[in-house]
Amino acid sequence: MRHNHGKSSRVSMLKQGVIAGLFREELKRNVNLQAAVIKDTIKERYNIVVPMSKCYRRRKIALNTIMEARTTQFAKLWDYEAELKRTHPNIRTELCTIRKDDVDVDMFDCFYIYFDEFRTTWKNCCRPVIGLDGCFLKWDLNCDLLAAVGRDTDNRMYPIAWAIVRGETKYTWGWFIKKLKVDLDLENGENFTIISDKEKGLVIAMDAELPKAEHRTCARHIYANWKKQGFARSEYRNL
Repeated sequence: MRHNHGKSSRVSMLKQGVIAGLFREELKRNVNLQAAVIKDTIKERYNIVVPMSKCYRRRKIALNTIMEARTTQFAKLWDYEAELKRTHPNIRTELCTIRKDDVDVDMFDCFYIYFDEFRTTWKNCCRPVIGLDGCFLKWDLNCDLLAAVGRDTDNRMYPIAWAIVRGETKYTWGWFIKKLKVDLDLENGENFTIISDKEKGLVIAMDAELPKAEHRTCARHIYANWKKQGFARSEYRNL
């Protein structure tokens, strides 16, 4: 008997859990990945048509799994700090939380990490220059990474210290710079140069904690600001 059924790419056996597993890593990188994009990606990669409703449910399942994993990892922060101190006796860390009495839980506030070996190498082998910058962490963490880097004799970046904080403000930058000032023996900043962007909170904190330091603005940030204003020609970039 001949079958005259046409070829179809619709597969009802593709379960929600399977779809969630296929896109879990992509959702970690991009929490705003939409169900429509997931549907189109499945069609493009596997030539399978999946109902939009199933993609919506799969996305929710994957996000819930990621959130549960993040909560578990947060509970291990103190173990992580203890392991760092066990394996690196000279490390300096500070892990702070905020108590939320209304829900009776501890909320993350900031986490500072500094290896004494980095200070020794920076003091002996790097220029008296420190670059300060912050960047927003992806996902819904609502946190920023603050970093201090130096320049070695080969003009390469050298890590000094870093911290995770709840946003770039004059208070978080002040806390971070104060930690650096003590750990690196910067005192009032005399004979040191700080390079940064023009982030208002950073400038205020640096003036308060390192009033004698020479402050220079990062050339890349200057060019980026020029580019936003329409000055994007190569002659400006090469200045």
